[in-house]
Amino acid sequence: MRLLFISVAAALIVVAAAGARPETVPGSNGKLLFQNGRAGDPFSPDTQLFTISSSGKHLHRLTAGNTYDGNAAWSPDGTKIAFESTRGGDVDIWVMSSTAQRAHALTFSQGYDGNPAWSPDGTKIVFETDRLGSRDLYVMNANGTNQHALVTGPGDQVAPSWSPDGTTIVYAAGTLSGSASPTSSIWLVNADGSGKQQLTNAAAVSNDPVWSPDGSQIAFESNRNEDFDIYVMNADGSNVQNVTRFPSLDASPAWSPDGSKLAFISDRSAKGHREIYVMPSDGGKAVRVTHSASQLWATQPDWQRVK
Repeated sequence: MRLLFISVAAALIVVAAAGARPETVPGSNGKLLFQNGRAGDPFSPDTQLFTISSSGKHLHRLTAGNTYDGNAAWSPDGTKIAFESTRGGDVDIWVMSSTAQRAHALTFSQGYDGNPAWSPDGTKIVFETDRLGSRDLYVMNANGTNQHALVTGPGDQVAPSWSPDGTTIVYAAGTLSGSASPTSSIWLVNADGSGKQQLTNAAAVSNDPVWSPDGSQIAFESNRNEDFDIYVMNADGSNVQNVTRFPSLDASPAWSPDGSKLAFISDRSAKGHREIYVMPSDGGKAVRVTHSASQLWATQPDWQRVK
C-alpha cells in the first residue's frame, strides 16, 4: 500500500521483515489492485480503483464517479479493500468489499487520513494522518474505532506496512512533504509504538517500505543512486540490493503473496508515463502489466492474497 505525496518527481520505498506466522505464508497470488488517474495530479477527482491479473488480463474497474479513490490495500483474506477517498469531502479512509459494494468511511478528519495498511489478522489498520500538523502514523480498529497515535514527528512518518507476525510496523521517516530536498529513512516500530529502530541512513529518499510475505525481507524505493530504483534488504537492514537497476523511475513495490514476484510502478516505457510492471523478487526481466491512456498514470499496486 503506497503514497506519492512528496512531489511529482518523488518515489516510494518498500521494506520487509521477520517472524511470519505459518498461516500467513505462503499465499496464492490473486489480482493486482491499483489506482488510475490524471498524470501529475495526486488527488485528481477522476482517480479510480481497478483490478487486473498479473499477466495484464481481466481489467476491471471497481470505483466510479467524480471523486478521488486511491492508495488502496487488500485485507489479509482478500475480501475487503481499504482506501483513501474524497467522496466525503476531505481525504479519509474508507472500506468496501472486494466487489466494490457497501463502502463506508472509517475516519472523519478535517485534512488527510490515508495510506491504510491492514494488520495480518485483519483486526487493525495503521494509516497516515496530518491531524497534528505533519504526517504521523495512527492505528485504529478495522471498524474505525479507537484511533490513536503510533509514531509522531518531528518530520513526516509515512508509508506504514505491518509485519506478517503482527508485532512490528515498518515505515519511512524524514523531511518529505513541501521540501525542496526531501530525505527519508526506513524505520521499524513495535505495534504498540515502542522500540523505534532505524534501518537505513542513506543521504537520499528511502520510502514506501513493504514486508515480504515470509517476513525475512523488506522492499522499498530509493534515489540513493540518482534514479529511483527498487531495493530489497534483510529485515534487520543488512544486505541492501538494487533489484531494478534501470535508468527510469522505479517505485512503489508490492510483493506477490507467494513472495516470488514484485509489482512496481515505472516510467521506463515513456519518460513521465507511469505504468505497473511485475518482475522476479530477486531482480530480472520486468513485464509491463497496465497500458493506460497517455494522460493517465497507473500507480500504487497491491497484491491480493487468495487462500
